[in-house]
Parts: sequence; structure tokens; C-alpha cells
Amino acid sequence: MKAFLMYKDHNFDSAVQLPANAQSLIQDLELNSLFTVMADNDKFLFEIAQKVILNSLLDKTTIIYRQTVLTDCLKNPAVIKTIYDLSIEAIECEKNNIYGGLINTPVRYCTER
Repeated sequence: MKAFLMYKDHNFDSAVQLPANAQSLIQDLELNSLFTVMADNDKFLFEIAQKVILNSLLDKTTIIYRQTVLTDCLKNPAVIKTIYDLSIEAIECEKNNIYGGLINTPVRYCTER
């Protein structure tokens, strides 16, 4: 199952580059304060917040989709926190597993649940 939070049919591309005027916008609008509060000391969330906010979205359908997802997230904060924690754990486990691409079965396990 895929949880598409940003788009209805695909994941957000976290490798997307910031626009050329990003630093000017951040400075002019004092956006670092917003990004810092949104990220709550989480570097990954800080970077994603920058990319999402500074890359314009003009598609009405996608904007409505995101608003609907946000409404659901606000109604279920504990579930969203759990999903986020699991995602970060999987990313960290993948980073720490140096053998992952060499064999078909894992040689290391991340924290047991």
C-alpha cells in the first residue's frame, strides 16, 4: 500500500531542486522561522518543507487533494506520528544496512517491534 500524501497517484519527489529565487524568498518573507517551527528540529522535515512551499503548485485538483489529506491528518495525529516514525526508522535502517544491495536476504535487522 502506498500512502500518497502530496499527489493522488505518485509520491513527492524529494530530490526536486529549490527554485532559483529560493534564498531571496526565504529572506524576504522570513520563511526560516516557518520552516523551523514546521520541522520541530527535524532536518528532513525542514528540507521537505522548503521544497514543498517554495515550488509553486497551480493544479486545482492537487491543491484540493492536499487539503483533504491535511484535514484527515489533523483528525488523526497519533496515526500520522506513527506512520512518520516508521518511515524514518525504515530510512535510517536502509542507510545503515551496507549489505542491502548485495544479497537477497537482510543480514541486519533494525529495532524489533
